[in-house]
Order: sequence, then structure tokens, then C-alpha cells
Amino acid sequence: MSHIYSSVVHNKSMNVNYPKIGVVTSSKLGDSLITLVLANNLNRSDFHVTVFSDSLSQMRDWLPQFTLRSSLKQNEYSDTVSEYDLLLVDCQAPGLIDQDVDIRQNISSSVVFFGLSHFDANLNCKYDLSLLIGEHANRIKRLIPRNGLIKNNKKRNNSMVDHAVEFCSTQLSLSNVISDIGIQPPKNLKNLYRGCVVICPTSGKKRKNWFPSKFIALSEIIEKKGKKCVFVVEPILQEAWKKRLGGRFEIIETRDISELASIIFSSDMLICNDSGSAHLGSAMRKEVVCIISRCSLNYLWRPGWKPGILVPPSLPSRAIPNLWPFFISVKRVFS
Repeated sequence: MSHIYSSVVHNKSMNVNYPKIGVVTSSKLGDSLITLVLANNLNRSDFHVTVFSDSLSQMRDWLPQFTLRSSLKQNEYSDTVSEYDLLLVDCQAPGLIDQDVDIRQNISSSVVFFGLSHFDANLNCKYDLSLLIGEHANRIKRLIPRNGLIKNNKKRNNSMVDHAVEFCSTQLSLSNVISDIGIQPPKNLKNLYRGCVVICPTSGKKRKNWFPSKFIALSEIIEKKGKKCVFVVEPILQEAWKKRLGGRFEIIETRDISELASIIFSSDMLICNDSGSAHLGSAMRKEVVCIISRCSLNYLWRPGWKPGILVPPSLPSRAIPNLWPFFISVKRVFS
């Protein structure tokens, strides 16, 4: 196992009475990976951590130090509270607002809310401290933040990963914090795409996507230079992209995030939009070229583990959101 993983994996035996912490993430892959900075530092501080996330629950082989469960539904929050010494909940987690019913204020006395870059300050300091009883009460009390907003607005050049590390120290009162999330390759991983460049041409938001025709043109140049390119898109878009590629490039069918992780980890490089794939590649210390719609290289949501190569527009275009892809050329991404 690579040394970058060996120092951050701390499995917790269920036979030892560690305090039990639940961490509920948002539905987005990138946000969930950043939230693992909190979860892994809690794990390293001798808490038994369960992470609730639909995307991360697909990566059990990659994150053996955590108990991983699916996201909570709205009617499950109240019952889940009793299973843990403390439940830390992203204020944008699934189920909190469902069919215009917002339960956050109703459960704010029994869970602790946090937010990555958006947070309702009215959720601060609502937790009922009388719920803290038993031998772990003092340790748990130290974890309750004074301010649940992870982003420090005074440090504008930090990445969200940097902010999460600082939050662990200043708000969760943890010591010796690190940015690593403890991700490690499964023992049976096959390096099927060694020597390949992985192209992930989509993202969770269409407005973040570079033009498909430019990804294809870029891949043609890369292959002429002797590197094989393989495309990876989410299952719902695979048929459309097969037609678009017309057999010119291999498109890999993936069923879950674990398979995406395997492809990226075994490859030489990832080229992608500003997306969860970029964060995943960075967390695994892969070479990442990330095409972004913002002009600033200190972009808050940039990959924050291994620094990626960011390719921004050559001219500001935020006033017209759909214009920015015209200002990033194939030649510049290739260079």
C-alpha cells in the first residue's frame, strides 16, 4: 500500500467503547469527499464514525475505516439520533427539505448542523447540551461548533479542503488534523487503464461543462501523441455519448462510484470539468487537469488534495454563464 494511505487508516473495533459519531453529507460527490476531512479526523481522534452518503456508500472497499450507510430519508432523522453520541448533519443533506417540508429547525436541538460554504446562522448553538450524558459527554461537548459554517470568509484564497481542515481544529477542537480522507485502493484492484488518460466530460451541472466537441478534439490530439484516451460518463448519459463518439474512443460503462474510482486510480491522468470526478482524482493523488468556468486559479471549489492543473477561461464571462467554454481552447488544455 502506498505511504500516502498507510498513516491515515484507523479501523475501529466495535468491541471497544469508542464514542459513536454519525456524519451526514450532502448528496454531491465532491461535497461528500470534502466532508470526509471531518470524518477522517474524527476517526483518527478515536471516535467510531458512520458516514451517511449515497455516493460514498458505494465506496466501502475504498474507505474501510468508516461504517458507510445510505443517505437518510426525512422520517429517519429522529430515530437515527438515538443511535449515536452525536449526529453531525450537513444543512443541505438529503431529506431535510422534502416536498417543501423543512425539518431542520425541528431537529436542531438533537443534531448539530454544519455547512460547507452556505449555512443558516439560525442553526448555530441550538443543540440541547442536556442530551450529553455518560462517560463520553465531555469529549462530545468539545465537538459542538460555535459556528457551523466551514468556509472561513476571511481566507479567500483557501480551497474548501483547506477550510475543512481549519474547521476541524478551530470548531471541532481536534488535534493533529490532516487533509487526507483515508481513501485507499482495494487489494483486488486491477490496473486495467495504466497508461491511459481518462476523460470525464460531464458534471452535476450542465453549465459547468466544456463543449463535448472540444473534449473529442482534445482526445484526438492526445492519441496522436501516443496516449490512449477513455471516456467515462454517468450511466444515464452513456448511450448519448456512445453515439457522439461514434466508436472513435472507448467509453467505459460504470455502475457506481467505486468503479469510477478504480478507473481513475489505475490511469495516468484525469481530464474533466469542475466536478466530483476532479475531487475524487485529487483525493487519490492522481494527475488532474480540471477545466473551470471561473477565471481565478484560487477558485474555492478547486481540487484541494493533490493540486490539479486548472484551466480557466482566457476572458471573464460570468455575466453570461454559457459563454465561458468559447474562451478555453483545445490547444490550451492540451498544453
